[in-house]
Amino acid sequence: MQKMATIQVVYNACHGGYGLSESARKLIAQKRKDAGLPLLSKGWSDYDYLSRTDPHLIETVNELGESAASTYAELKVVSIPIEYKDCYEITEYDGLETVVCDPAALVTHKLDHLDLQSISPEKCKEILLELQTISKNYKQRF
Repeated sequence: MQKMATIQVVYNACHGGYGLSESARKLIAQKRKDAGLPLLSKGWSDYDYLSRTDPHLIETVNELGESAASTYAELKVVSIPIEYKDCYEITEYDGLETVVCDPAALVTHKLDHLDLQSISPEKCKEILLELQTISKNYKQRF
């Protein structure tokens, strides 16, 4: 069986709120420096606003485990299907976050990126079948 391609997303798994520890911020800063990327300019709080799919953030949470989180956070990494990389959201209630993959957003995203001028009837049918399959799925929560 073929393994599904995924991307990883960091989220907060407890009430309280998402936040990085000082050691996590320092490690991310070092990883960015080692990769030749600029440090974030406005200070340590900027690291809390990195993309939740940022590879340095994910590596840091995986490496540091519980110590990557600030006092009132419990950071986790979840894998979601790669097709949802632009079609997921992080919902939050009292600081507790859930990663939600939205099939309707995925269908819209795929339709928005179709080249209707050059698509063959066979390819059109293939895409419509794929979209039909996606639309039958309910929102997936991770």
